[in-house]
Amino acid sequence: MKEKLLKEELITVNMPKKIIIGDPSYYEDETLSKYKLDRLTYTKTFRGKLDWKCHVILKQTYTEDENIQYKTNSINLVCSADDELIELVKKDCCYNYIKVKDRYIGVDTAEYFFAIDNNDTMIQTGSDGYIATILEFYKGNKLLAIKINLDFGDVLDYEECKSRVQYLFNKNFE
Repeated sequence: MKEKLLKEELITVNMPKKIIIGDPSYYEDETLSKYKLDRLTYTKTFRGKLDWKCHVILKQTYTEDENIQYKTNSINLVCSADDELIELVKKDCCYNYIKVKDRYIGVDTAEYFFAIDNNDTMIQTGSDGYIATILEFYKGNKLLAIKINLDFGDVLDYEECKSRVQYLFNKNFE
């Protein structure tokens, strides 16, 4: 498999107060226990993080895999109060004293609900499977940083993805 980065744009936004990611069918399924719903989706409220910065990186990648070629769009959301840690986390690195908790979020309906504070949208991915990797970086019990890699799939074109990210975060790319 061969990948090539086609486009990449970054905006710095205010730290969200709340992030929600999940397959809408999971929220509608009344048979799911709260425990199971929490394991299948991601809902995080951030309190006391007013000094945190948040980098949103929108990417388009071209992939060749045997006889298949396709473009996909994704975002990386990297948040922390520490600028140096943000740069390390963006490169998938961190200090050895930091504990990393990882989570994978999937979908069964080829779409997911994505909300930042009071703004939300539905993202059609074109397929089911894993759509998000969430890494939380801790020192003891203190959350130091978070990184969310979120796949937008290949259904939406790059400009539509960009438009939705700008809407969710109330900020335009420069």
